[in-house]
Amino acid sequence: MSLQNRLFQHVEQVSCIGYFTHLIESDLVSFSDNLFRILGYEPQEVTASKELLVFHIKDEDKETALQWLDHTTVGDFPEEVKVELRNKKRESKTISISRKTFLEDDRK
Repeated sequence: MSLQNRLFQHVEQVSCIGYFTHLIESDLVSFSDNLFRILGYEPQEVTASKELLVFHIKDEDKETALQWLDHTTVGDFPEEVKVELRNKKRESKTISISRKTFLEDDRK
């Protein structure tokens, strides 16, 4: 499993992707190391949170991001949206965010 995790981390960094997880029952939020880097931080430099992610989203896209982060939003809301963000260094980036709900032992 360790080799698989290292390979995934390498692919994540080379592909410029990152991921965000939210365990709904415990409200625990985590970011992948590369999501921290996309936002301009070193991994674990700051605490991962929905608020941190939304802080970096440009004002005109905040509502879209908030809807995407709300796990109760269903129906016509797309699984993937593009938003603009500014990282810690104030550099602008366009990112595509997508979401998927996974069930594990009747938990989301």
